[in-house]
Amino acid sequence: MACVYIPVQNSEEEVRVALDQLPRDATDMLDILKAEQAPLHLWLIIAREYFKQGKLEQFRQILEEGSSPEIDEYYAGVTYERIGMLNAFEAYYCYLGKIETKQGKRKIILFLLRNTTTKHHGLICMNLPLGLEKVWSTVHEMKGSRLHSQWHGLCYL
Repeated sequence: MACVYIPVQNSEEEVRVALDQLPRDATDMLDILKAEQAPLHLWLIIAREYFKQGKLEQFRQILEEGSSPEIDEYYAGVTYERIGMLNAFEAYYCYLGKIETKQGKRKIILFLLRNTTTKHHGLICMNLPLGLEKVWSTVHEMKGSRLHSQWHGLCYL
């Protein structure tokens, strides 16, 4: 049985979370993660476990909260973990776009993907050395190019 341990604020104690016994309501898990100001990599481990168990709504709820503006502000110094959360969110929307059969719903999913991707690109650009930032913006400006088409094509697989 796999477990994660969430450090308790201002204490030597930890909260043990059995990954095969996650609460049905992700709000309970979110309350613990936020109250203890758990490291973002633990948020991602728990979200991933919800996904593995087929609990997509709980998975989305953890990722949505973990990439909210309030969390971004608090965890401003942990860029890679924040990027990891956004990567998972983007992969989730690509997955939904792939399995969705109704064109109207697929358009909504792709709109949400674009919003997440925009936030992700901004986070990366803010943390790239100046030379790489120019390269990244050049690639991003290539709308309509083959590279840009391939990226959006992945969502339609």
